[in-house]
Amino acid sequence: MEKSEAQQKTINLGKLLVKELQLEQSVDTLGRWMAHYLAMKMTEAESASGQEKSRLDKECFDIILKIWSHRWQLPGNSKPFQNFVPIFEFLVKLNPDRERSFYFDDAIASKKKTVTKKPFNSDGWLDVAKAADKYARICIDQALNNAASEVTTDEETKWLENAPRLTEDIDVQIINIVLDKEKDFDLIDSTEESKEDLMKKIKIEKLQSNIDFLQNFQKLHGKLLKNLKQKLATVNQ
Repeated sequence: MEKSEAQQKTINLGKLLVKELQLEQSVDTLGRWMAHYLAMKMTEAESASGQEKSRLDKECFDIILKIWSHRWQLPGNSKPFQNFVPIFEFLVKLNPDRERSFYFDDAIASKKKTVTKKPFNSDGWLDVAKAADKYARICIDQALNNAASEVTTDEETKWLENAPRLTEDIDVQIINIVLDKEKDFDLIDSTEESKEDLMKKIKIEKLQSNIDFLQNFQKLHGKLLKNLKQKLATVNQ
């Protein structure tokens, strides 16, 4: 019987784990033992048939997923996404779980406006601050995308392609988001060609939107620079 895509990805993941663990040169023999045991089970499953094959396949998949769930505890340099550690550390400092703007909450701002006793006149500076917040996010997003692309090897691309979808792997999700490789398109019932066209269209629209915003922000940048120079001149008087 032909293997499903999920089964094939799990097998691919197992092969990647075996290869990575066998490459580990640490004096700790745990990694090598795990690689040998997993490789042995996968070989047994490949050569079996009937009910015995089904049993061995399940046992093999369970072992692969169990090792995968402990990937950050693997010995030495055999951790799949070791190159992304600096990016994860930066995101922790940046507080990536915060969905709102760095400094503004539109809902709170709206409530405050309803209770203000006198007209609020910021001369557009609040809008400038919000635009600057978005500008910073676009810059950080692009910089992280470039940083992640630079450390992504062919091996790590294979890890991402074969990572199980049934588990909530926050590291895989973050890497896919940073690399603009979200997998929600896999759920769309259409041909691979139409999925690629849709992904390309969305990517183009996002890039063009960011380019337009950054170009328009130059006007606000000039306003901020002029204001700072005026304040400096006032202080120097």
